[in-house]
Amino acid sequence: MILRIKSELKLWAIYLATLFIAIYVHEVGHCVVAWSHGIKAVPTPAKEYLLEQAPESLNPSISLGGVLGTVIVTMTGIVMFLRGKCNEVLLAGTIAMPGAYSLMFMLKGRGHDATEFQEAQAALGLSYNGHLLDW
Repeated sequence: MILRIKSELKLWAIYLATLFIAIYVHEVGHCVVAWSHGIKAVPTPAKEYLLEQAPESLNPSISLGGVLGTVIVTMTGIVMFLRGKCNEVLLAGTIAMPGAYSLMFMLKGRGHDATEFQEAQAALGLSYNGHLLDW
């Protein structure tokens, strides 16, 4: 019984660590764009990660950086799983963020927050009010 509990706790720890890494890579994606434009930023799960004001015109690109970070982590997890390089727990940790975005989209009509996907869509030249990235 105790060995089973320890085993389950280990799996949960792996899942949460993988999820934390996925969130961190998402935030680094935002920061990479800011850094490439000489803007100081810190990758943190807080909504405000810029240490100085960014030009309004840069907001779509900064938002897109986070979305691309999530896509990179998710695709890496899926490819590693399909190649047998990671187990189901690691896969679950990497797809948890896109899953949460999808759930929010189904429940409230928008993934993530009310502006990040819209800004990212604008950076791609798509309609600001569209739902392509939500889907």
